[in-house]
Amino acid sequence: MKIRENYIEQYKRMVRFLGMALGDNYEVVLHILSDEGFYIGEIINNHISGRDEGAPLTNLALEKIRQGHYRDHEYIINYKVSVKNNKTISGSTFYVKDDDGELIGLLCINADYSKYKSIAQEVLHLMNINAENLLEDDKEETQNDNFVEVLSSDIEEVISDIIDPELLDNRVTLSKEARLDIVRQLDQKGVFQLKGSIGKVADLLKVSEPSVYRYLQEVNKTNGVK
Repeated sequence: MKIRENYIEQYKRMVRFLGMALGDNYEVVLHILSDEGFYIGEIINNHISGRDEGAPLTNLALEKIRQGHYRDHEYIINYKVSVKNNKTISGSTFYVKDDDGELIGLLCINADYSKYKSIAQEVLHLMNINAENLLEDDKEETQNDNFVEVLSSDIEEVISDIIDPELLDNRVTLSKEARLDIVRQLDQKGVFQLKGSIGKVADLLKVSEPSVYRYLQEVNKTNGVK
């Protein structure tokens, strides 16, 4: 446990260093994976995403962890990132592992290119050049074309990216089967690895936390998980 804590502290210092060295257009984030859940442990230049320490992992991170992508890869680079204000952002993630190769964290850098794109558009406009074709996204397929990371500030936002928001409307009464299906979908996406997820899901489904645990047990039993 002491070794793991030393790893985490070392990477927290690296986050602060990279944030200062790279500048305001780069958000640097350390996601911590612990028994308490997955959450942001350190973040610099968070004006880019609006997230704070304690915010949950992203949809992309959860999916890659569930797939075990980190076992055969050291990092993911240059994937698209979606934020509320529609900025032009590119993300890269480094898998932080211990000496046994087990994943203990994620070091992420989100580069905000919005200012540069705006400047380029203005220059082309001054030169009377059509910028639409020159600045459009590269159409050539790459290994990261299907990677779109959504930066969410809380668990409810992560859930709303997975579950139809209409189902979670306070005016909608869900059957047990519908609640089980929602829990199944969230479990498949790794949402219950997030810190505080049980309580949040209980609130959204209008049930108690023990009920969510029972639903999880049923889902795991159906899937053959003991």
